[in-house]
Amino acid sequence: MEDAAIIKKKLEARSWKLEAWAESTCPTYAVDKLVNCVGWILVGVFIPTIISLAFAAEDKSSIKEEASQEIKDFNLVQYTADGKKKWELNGEKAYLYGGLIEIGGPEAVLYGEKSRFNLTAEKGFFNRPQNDVRLKDNVVVTSSDGMKLKTGYLYWQGETQNITTDAPVFMTKDNLEATGQGASCNLEAKQVRFNEDVSTSVEEGSTIITCEGPLELDYGKSRATFHKDVEVKDSQGNLLADRMDVFFDPKTKKIKRVIASGNVRIIHGENITYSRIAIYLVDKKKVILPKRPKLVIAPQKEEKDAAEQPLTPNP
Repeated sequence: MEDAAIIKKKLEARSWKLEAWAESTCPTYAVDKLVNCVGWILVGVFIPTIISLAFAAEDKSSIKEEASQEIKDFNLVQYTADGKKKWELNGEKAYLYGGLIEIGGPEAVLYGEKSRFNLTAEKGFFNRPQNDVRLKDNVVVTSSDGMKLKTGYLYWQGETQNITTDAPVFMTKDNLEATGQGASCNLEAKQVRFNEDVSTSVEEGSTIITCEGPLELDYGKSRATFHKDVEVKDSQGNLLADRMDVFFDPKTKKIKRVIASGNVRIIHGENITYSRIAIYLVDKKKVILPKRPKLVIAPQKEEKDAAEQPLTPNP
């Protein structure tokens, strides 16, 4: 057994190391009071802490070395509970930074029940603990049923297969083109939401629809819903409202019906018709106004009921 003098010297050495550590980390703290008050208990409690800090520093060093490693032909696959591919992420190269993987030239494939989606970009970052991916620079999303979306960057959630962005977005699908600021997509449900500053072109520019947003597109139901200061422009005139629901023919992909509600105005030349609701039958070029409409004809400013009228007066 060591004698008391040797043990005392060892304890004094530990106390000296503890004071040096405390001064380096908390220079404003009264180290001498801390040591004197806590005594041997302080040594017993904080020495293990110092050792653990040393291990932490060693771990950070190993992470730094790991980040310098490059993986070529990166590939990562996630499967469903029944063993089917849920998504696949590939890259020309990848760098590991602990729980973060930086990917060069990422390409992802999302396997849905009815459609498949491909995502490409110049750069990507995969967060392993969160199971999500951030893609940036020339991001393109395409689907097996003809949808194409372009943006500067987006977040893709590996668990839900949803994507979101607050960057400008351009999207095409069938005979519709849409632009807006920010968007979110439920790829499996075939639903896209544009957040604001929305403009759409339908049937090669023959009809232009704008709104402040949001715009909700549901391709599964062949329906688009425009919100706030909505305006439709085509050769028949202008239709304005607080909200518009646009229904497409599932086969031809053309607009078959528009239902406008809230502060509805139909402008043709100098004539304006006001109504709470308007139903526009596109193939018949006819507007039905079921809720006590008011028609103002310039320049006489005459008013009359118009329960049903064509958007363009018949010759």
